[in-house]
Amino acid sequence: MRVAPRVATSAVWSGTNTVTYQNEVKVLSILDNQNALDRIQTGFRDCVTIGLCRSALTNFNTPIAAKTGTAQATTPTGEQSPNSTLVAYAPYDAPEVAISCAIPNSWNDRLQSNLCLNITAEILKYKYE
Repeated sequence: MRVAPRVATSAVWSGTNTVTYQNEVKVLSILDNQNALDRIQTGFRDCVTIGLCRSALTNFNTPIAAKTGTAQATTPTGEQSPNSTLVAYAPYDAPEVAISCAIPNSWNDRLQSNLCLNITAEILKYKYE
């Protein structure tokens, strides 16, 4: 299922806890092919257990699924510069949190790693530790 992103689920009046705004889940589409979805989820989990995500995301008691990316951007001088990107969700088997990170032009000669891995790990530490 694909849902519309939400920044907040609700707002409450200070002191009374009266809900003044409720942001309901809006379903945008449903993937009908469960085999395709299972294969994608396995790939996301494999990135954490045996792939490029394992360096930052394997030391959690909560199973995490993630996928990195390094799509290139062209700098104003015409050079190709990879972006750091990552999407993740947890727990793997019953997601309650999703994270998307994108940092443009974030690689250089000294730093050849996906910065989004470290940022995502810090967010998940806050949530699960």
